[in-house]
Amino acid sequence: MLRAASKPSPSPYTHQVPKLYTPSLLICLALGVGSAASFIAQASAQAPVSPAGSPASDAPGDVTGTLARPELATVRVELERLADGLAADGLPAVMIEEKAAEGLSKRVPAPLIVRACVQVAERLRAGRETLVTLGLPVQEDLLRALVDAQAVGATPAALVTLGQQVRAPVRRERVRATLAAAAAVAELGERDFPIADALSAVGDALRAGGPVAVGALVTNARGLRGSPQARGQALRARAEHGRPESPGRSGSSQGNGPPHDVGYGQGQGRGRALGMR
Repeated sequence: MLRAASKPSPSPYTHQVPKLYTPSLLICLALGVGSAASFIAQASAQAPVSPAGSPASDAPGDVTGTLARPELATVRVELERLADGLAADGLPAVMIEEKAAEGLSKRVPAPLIVRACVQVAERLRAGRETLVTLGLPVQEDLLRALVDAQAVGATPAALVTLGQQVRAPVRRERVRATLAAAAAVAELGERDFPIADALSAVGDALRAGGPVAVGALVTNARGLRGSPQARGQALRARAEHGRPESPGRSGSSQGNGPPHDVGYGQGQGRGRALGMR
């Protein structure tokens, strides 16, 4: 049984991953779907929505020089220390700038931006340990997907267990399947599916049909309606049996409480610590 983390505390702002690294994009990249240009157009059309149904705002594009902004003068040393530490460890320090840029765009106070950036750094390091445990390369797309999955409540231990469901003999295929699985958990959490149900369903899909089955599961999940609990049960049934009934085709998704994390994200899951998927 995969286990879920306890819910993070409420935050005054939510996290949005840079457009090129949304869960949908990572899943499609893992599956090798379409050209880059056609996928970007598709991703734009299927951008994550907030619980109220309005499109989520995009993260800032060019974040170069963000840490030098005057609004961050009181916390610049802390942010630079975080970024330098990640760079020294071979991890994507740009994610600190991305998080800080998003916080500034949402008028988040500097101390909360630091808190969000600390979460990014912690999750990046946890993601690295997950990849090392699974015998996978420590590459940025995998790290981002794992950070996003943690941001919606998946623990590092649960993500290791999920990765161990991948049975592909070739390393390249294991990377592809792990990327699809982590990105799927991140998207499902962002869409208010209970994290335990998301982890269980994605694990079942991985065992049944690898990344293709995971992609199909997420596609089907986007059409489910009802409360988070009802949709979670339907999601697990879909993964286990392939043809569950939707808990209701009318009405909108419920459970639109505040995000639990410090950062960007939608619904109950993705507080993505200010950009931490």
